[in-house]
Order: sequence, then structure tokens, then C-alpha cells
Amino acid sequence: MVLAFDFRASMLAFLREDACRALIVAAVRFDHPPLAFLTDPMNGRYPHLTDGEKITTGKLVRQVAEEMGFHHDRYHVRINTPGCQFDRGSTYTGELLAAQIAA
Repeated sequence: MVLAFDFRASMLAFLREDACRALIVAAVRFDHPPLAFLTDPMNGRYPHLTDGEKITTGKLVRQVAEEMGFHHDRYHVRINTPGCQFDRGSTYTGELLAAQIAA
């Protein structure tokens, strides 16, 4: 029996971890794509993302950012972070939802 790895569920759980959520908040505050700030932990957990996994990851970052109360701002912002597996990403704007701050 072969067990299938559910990349989407794994990545979503990773992005919802407190450390990743804190990096998403920092990226929004500095007007950078969250993917840039997530480079080190993401490379530690997922060192070789395929193109399809990168597309999925971008969508999931947006989902988590919006769950936190942020809104999409800009597409295709250049990422210059050394070691980042992504060349471009989206930025977000807004304030954390009150429920997120209390958590």
C-alpha cells in the first residue's frame, strides 16, 4: 500500500503555525511578500518545491493572510531574499482581526 502525501494539507498546517503567522504579520508591516519572510522555515521543511507546489503555496499564503484579516495588495513583487525559492510574490495590507490579536 502506498501512502499519498497531501502537500496542500501539510503546507496549510505549516503556514498556520504561530511562527509562520508571526512572519506573515512582519512581512505585511514591512510591505514585503510573506514568501520572502518565510524563506528559512519553508526551506527547512520543504527544501525543493516543484512548480506546482509553488503555485499551491502562493494560494495558501493568500488564504492564511486573508484568514488573519489582511487584504491582497499587489501581485508580482520582486523577492530578493537569498535562498528564497520564489522570484515574485504578493503583498498584503490591513490590520489583524481582533480575534487574531487575542490569540
